[in-house]
Amino acid sequence: MFYLKEIKQICRTRNIDFQVVIIPDEVQVNSSLQTQVRSMLPDELQKKWNVTFPIDQFTAALREAKIGYIDLFPQFLEAAKVRTLYKPRDSHWNMAGNRLAAEIIAHNIRRHLEQIAMKKLPAS
Repeated sequence: MFYLKEIKQICRTRNIDFQVVIIPDEVQVNSSLQTQVRSMLPDELQKKWNVTFPIDQFTAALREAKIGYIDLFPQFLEAAKVRTLYKPRDSHWNMAGNRLAAEIIAHNIRRHLEQIAMKKLPAS
């Protein structure tokens, strides 16, 4: 978080918007992979394992630091139910994953720019 806070401050001094994109790992969105991984864990760890814990902790820290973010997890989780988003046995996205990430990010940037434009419009 130290470096993200530093980047935020540098961007602020230069009047640059700064947001972080949260990228889920395949094990967080692929239920069959989760089942495989869980089966390798001792019973006690299987009960405690929370795939969203890293995202939950990170987003809480970002909110506390007042750093904006785009969280890809919810849409990736939903999309992964009907199509593969990652290359097999690889942490990188396939074409569908890249396309989905681009769509989510573009939508968020468009919405952000619209909000900025609305603030600059003169009051009638």
